[in-house]
Amino acid sequence: MLAIRKPSYPDEDEEILEFVEKWNGSYATVYLPVLDQRVNLIKGLISKGVCIYAYTSNSEKQIMQY
Repeated sequence: MLAIRKPSYPDEDEEILEFVEKWNGSYATVYLPVLDQRVNLIKGLISKGVCIYAYTSNSEKQIMQY
């Protein structure tokens, strides 16, 4: 399982996508604010068929939104 948090440098998204492809990743855990902050990464994971689990939410409304 791949855990994704806040970006630490601009190329990180592409490196994560390359890692997922190289190792045939199927699942990713994603810190909830990343869904808004790193849209290209999320779209890239989805396009590769990666199942995304979002975590760290304090409201049911926010969970349902995502």
